[in-house]
Parts: sequence; C-alpha cells; structure tokens
Amino acid sequence: MRKQIALCIGNDNYQYACLSKLDCATNDCREISNKLKNLNFDVLCYENLDRIAMHTAIDEFEARLPDYDVALFYYAGHGFECNGHNLLMPVDTNGIDAGYREWMALDLDYLISALEGKNYENSLKTKIIILDACRQDGAGRGGPTHGFAPVFAPEGTIIAFSTSPGQKAVEFEGHGAYTAALLQSIDLPRIPIENMFKHVREVLSAQTSGRQISWEHTSLMGNYCFNEDSIDAFAFYSSEALADKNYYFRTDNPLYEIIETLKSHDWYQQNPAITKLSSVPFESVSANDLFILGRNIFQAADGGAWSAQSYIKDFISNSLNIDIKKHILSGIAFEMYFDRNGLLRQTFKDANYIEILRLLENEDFQMCKNFIVAKLSEESNRIIYIPGSENKIELHLNCTEIEVHDNGDILYSVVAIYNQGANIIFSADGLSLIDQEWYANAVPFASLRVELAKKLLAPPDMVIITSNIEDKGNHYFSMPFNYSFRRGMLIDT
Repeated sequence: MRKQIALCIGNDNYQYACLSKLDCATNDCREISNKLKNLNFDVLCYENLDRIAMHTAIDEFEARLPDYDVALFYYAGHGFECNGHNLLMPVDTNGIDAGYREWMALDLDYLISALEGKNYENSLKTKIIILDACRQDGAGRGGPTHGFAPVFAPEGTIIAFSTSPGQKAVEFEGHGAYTAALLQSIDLPRIPIENMFKHVREVLSAQTSGRQISWEHTSLMGNYCFNEDSIDAFAFYSSEALADKNYYFRTDNPLYEIIETLKSHDWYQQNPAITKLSSVPFESVSANDLFILGRNIFQAADGGAWSAQSYIKDFISNSLNIDIKKHILSGIAFEMYFDRNGLLRQTFKDANYIEILRLLENEDFQMCKNFIVAKLSEESNRIIYIPGSENKIELHLNCTEIEVHDNGDILYSVVAIYNQGANIIFSADGLSLIDQEWYANAVPFASLRVELAKKLLAPPDMVIITSNIEDKGNHYFSMPFNYSFRRGMLIDT
C-alpha cells in the first residue's frame, strides 16, 4: 500500500490591520485534514502560524518525506504575488511594504524545494500542493492587487490554485468557495487527480456564477487517485493463480480437462473445449479456478481460437451467474497484461482488447476493473493506458526519411517517441533504446496510430499522436520490431 503524508495549514487570526482577519481558513484546514485522514494520509494540521512556525512546519515536514510515496501540502489563508514570487502569509505579518512581505512570508519555492528533497533526499512519486488563498481583501483571503504568479511544477508535481491568474476569490457559508468544492470532490472514487480537479473547477464555477475559476500546473507522471476504491490484488486470487505457471488442478476438478485442452495451442481441440463450458457445475469451482479459466480462455483467443474469441465478444449475454463471470473476466484481463510468472509482459497480448476494455467499463464488472487498475498502478516505469482513465496519452514521433520510391511515396522510420519530454521507446525488455537497424513494414500515419494504441492497450481515441513529419497521402511510417514504452529507464553506457 502506498504511504501518504499531508501537511495542512490554516491561518485566520491575522494580528495586524494590514491583513484582514479571515472567517473560515482554519475550519477549511480542519475539514480537509479529516478528509485526508479518511483517505489514508498521515496528517499534520496546524492553525494560525507565525513566520517562524510556518518555516519550522515545512522543515519538519521535509524531514519525514523519505518514508513516504505521496506528499500533499494544503494552505488556506492570505497569499500574494510579490516580485514574481508566490507568498503564503503568516499571522504576524505587519506591514504592506513589498520587501517586508517577501521577507516575512513563506515563499512557495521554499516548499517546492522541500518536496524535491533539498535537505533530505526522498523518493516521492507524487507531490500535491493545494493553495486556497489569493482571495479578495475584506471578503476573503488575499490582497487587493495581485493574485499568484505563474509557477514551475517539477516532475511528479501538481500545484492547484483556488483562482485563475488575476482573479480574486470569496468565502461563504463557513468555507472558502474553493475548499467547499474540493471537499465535495476529493473522495470521489476512482477518479484520476487531474479529473478530480476538473470536477472541482466545474463545481466552483457553478457556485460562484463563473466569478472564480480554479486552475492547476502539473507535471505528474503516471496515475494517481485520492480514492482508489480498489480491492487488494490478493483478496480473491492466490499468488499461485497470479503466477500461474505452476497452478495445480486436481484431475477430478470439473475444469481440469477444459484447461488442459485450452493449453494445447490446437484450435481443433480448443474450440470444442469452449463449448463444453456450458455443462460445467460452476458452483463447485473456486475463485482461483475461475481466474485461471479466464486466463486460458484469453490465451486461446490470442492464439486465434475463434470459439474463445466469440466467448469474449458474447460475454455480457452469457447466462452464467455474475459472480462467476467476474472472476473469469478478471483472469481474461489479467492475461492481457501479465505473464505466467505474474510479471508485466514485455509485449502485451492484444486480441479482443477493445472488447475487454469495454467489459471492464461495465458497472457489473467494477470489481474486475479495480483489480486490474490496482495491479497496473504498481508498474510505474511502463507507459500503458489504465482502463477507465480519462487521461489521453500524448506521443510525439521523431521520424527520419529512409527512401523515396519512383511513384513518389516517401518512407520514414520512427527513431524516437516522446512523452512528457522524454524518449520512451525501448527494446521489449527495456534494457536498451531501440535498435534502429530493423524496422517493420511501413504503414500510413492513420494505421500507425492504431498500432501504437494497440501497443498501449488503449482505445485509439485515447491516444494523441503528433510528428515532426507532415502527414500526407504518400507518406509511410515504419516502427522497429519488438519495442516497448517505458519512462525513467536508466541505460548503462
């Protein structure tokens, strides 16, 4: 299970007339803290901190980060932009001079440096900063002139602001409008963090009649949900079922002969074996057995057995009990991604993958999707579409010309593919960058898009592809043989 920590600060009780007292920043801080505790965060919650106490809280927070995978900072109170710096104001601020405020305040860059491990090296995968500040003076938390300045979000970081640049923000009904929307949204199940903040923005805009629009800077890698709402990957299936090369079936198990036949790689045996499933007494079969059955059905389908392919296509109309079907579908989907050792495949199995993704989206099979998403979320180095995700995968292709044919056709080789600024195309085993000497047959750009989507096990409309070569009717593109998409790989030289 991922380890998560949060530091929450709420400042209401400003001591001097230069900054108005606030009504509900501390209340927001408490409620966000309680919500984060329910989402399995270890929470540090502070109220009405002066300058020294705010910096001390950040320093102590940084010292704890090496023990965690996810870190979150939440702030409610006065905040300003001053000389290009984003400042969070302690309660003992006294004076409006820009230089004084900059000296008194907690600079956002100080917090970002702490999350990046300035003094204590950490291995944080996800860093979240939420700032509910910059609110209209006299009616909220902020200043009369400036909102927050643009800010750089280091890799793996998302910075969420309660307002868009130049806007003020309001408080009402015991909460800041932004935090009220955040409290409604943060624990929605199975929503990626970017989509969660989009939901906050929609709620906030509706509640303020468009006067306040939140926004985010992000450079997150991978997928993160506050509320995964997922089952433990081992809740139903044994380690032997997940790594099924040595899974044992007793000969008196009603699935024994069917499983053995599906393993034959012989269509003439596999097709009749699928038909025999209609007579199996499934009430005597365990969840692990059903999971293994699903794996072997998909293995046969991927090998070309038409009856196994039809079984998957007609899965919804299958008359089996829904609880039985859930375990079979979990096995089918797991086999797409994972090998007989329970490890992520170097090359995914893609037969009928669109049909399987659609099945995982069916509300009757939410358990199956949660199981697969939980397993895939453990694989941080691979670029892969997560079932149900609304985040599109953006790929930029760097191509070079190979040759020009007599008919005017131009052939290009794809020599690099970039995602979030990094070349992600590696050999299938991930040990080296692609070998640029061997390429598959060239295809039009539209066909290449479908191929790349299949490589990611993604619906084609969830993949955005751009290229340094303009797509024309006589342009054809060739990919290397046997490649995989990976991020953050270290290559020995």
